[in-house]
Amino acid sequence: MAHLHVDLTILGATPGSTQPVAVERLDGGLLRVLRSPGFVEGIVEGIAAGDTIRLLEGGVGAFEVVARGGNLCLKVFCLGPVAAVQDRVATDLAPLGGVCDGSIERAAVFTIPGPPPFAEVERIMDGVTSAHEGVEWYFANAYADDGVTPLSWWRDARDPGSTGDRR
Repeated sequence: MAHLHVDLTILGATPGSTQPVAVERLDGGLLRVLRSPGFVEGIVEGIAAGDTIRLLEGGVGAFEVVARGGNLCLKVFCLGPVAAVQDRVATDLAPLGGVCDGSIERAAVFTIPGPPPFAEVERIMDGVTSAHEGVEWYFANAYADDGVTPLSWWRDARDPGSTGDRR
């Protein structure tokens, strides 16, 4: 299968703004996301590495999620440089299989394999936000675009100890 990059829409940005996202071409015109993107969000929800998407006609970079890969996408934003926070988050997520998929000056994106360990990630990020001022984070592919409604792909596999809070 061929690996390539496709430009996917950055919602909330200037119309036509896109981010190149690493994908693998699948049969039937489908694409598998290889790394969780930092800025791309779907029409109603975010995506993570492992998700299968289909590009939509009529819009540059528009897509829909066809199937979830079971991975959790965590986005971390900082008021200052992300480097120190990124290193700590990467170290703390490593035992869960979490990896950093990319970063820019003040943000980083991580993929954590499923089933999603929500309670453990929340505990880790509570420690990070306590130790580093100006850090915000959220699960990018666990809630609908309203930021409150949980998506059904992870609800059944959710840790019973999770607070479900979105940061």
